[in-house]
Amino acid sequence: YDFIVRADVFFKKENTSSPNTGLICNIRLSAPGPRLFAESNNGKFEMSIAASVQDLERQLEKRKSKMKTH
Repeated sequence: YDFIVRADVFFKKENTSSPNTGLICNIRLSAPGPRLFAESNNGKFEMSIAASVQDLERQLEKRKSKMKTH
């Protein structure tokens, strides 16, 4: 994805009663048009990162297909 200009990644830890949540990964991508953003809340940072990246991949494919049609 050559059109990505910048990526900001944030990790947060929240106190929760559930062991399956509380570790949050936010990823914000700057590209032409509106910014792309994904957030995931899981029990492990690795799982939160994977879910956020998967969400962004869907958004990037959608953005890429829109760029091709114009």
